[in-house]
Amino acid sequence: WETLDKDNQWYCTKCQDSVQANKKMEIFRCPPILILHLKRFRVRESGITGNNSSRMNRYVDYPIEGLDMSPYCKVTSGSSIYDLYAVSNHYGSIGFGHYTAFAKNKNANGWYKFDDSSVSPMSTSEICSNASYVLFYRRRDMGEDIDFEKLKQKIPPEYKIPEIVSKNSVKPQAKVEEEAKSKSNVDNSVKEEKKQDLPEQKSNENSNNVIDLTKDTTNGTEPVSYTHLRAHETREDLVCRLLLEKKK
Repeated sequence: WETLDKDNQWYCTKCQDSVQANKKMEIFRCPPILILHLKRFRVRESGITGNNSSRMNRYVDYPIEGLDMSPYCKVTSGSSIYDLYAVSNHYGSIGFGHYTAFAKNKNANGWYKFDDSSVSPMSTSEICSNASYVLFYRRRDMGEDIDFEKLKQKIPPEYKIPEIVSKNSVKPQAKVEEEAKSKSNVDNSVKEEKKQDLPEQKSNENSNNVIDLTKDTTNGTEPVSYTHLRAHETREDLVCRLLLEKKK
């Protein structure tokens, strides 16, 4: 049991007030892989870099082999014995630090220390320290070689998210993504069709402003030729002049 502090009070509907309640956490069933996160940082209201925040350097002596979790599980059927296979360490303070890792090599049956690009063998007596931060345990009945695909089938049905939903409920995420993708394809198709129509429209617009010099634009009987050019008038000037005359 844990008593919540004043900063994490629970609102009691019976008392109609916020109280320092007692909280209890239990493990329903022993998982194949057990990850324990040790509380190494104490953060106050002033923030992570405040004067009241600090790193907790307490030494924790935890078992490397034979961790029995049966007293902490509601369902005790099956194996509940765990063996440690990796540790994540943190060195430094709350504001900065350095991480290393310890891991067991199943082939060499020994422990190794991983520090950036450096890897070196180590003794089991060095595993437990005040730098231990995250502990990784494997349930003993799983053996050394873990088939993670097989583990997926061992997830209890009550933990699985149902795929079938009613018509009035929220659509599944996969359905939402499929509809969004379909709508995007339709929008892109419409944009492509509009894009293909633009050059033709532009060509039609330009054709209305271009004079065909093989046709007469003056009286409808005589085709336009360079004989219509006036003194010092270029072909472009001729086209512009005929356009103006046509508009009149």
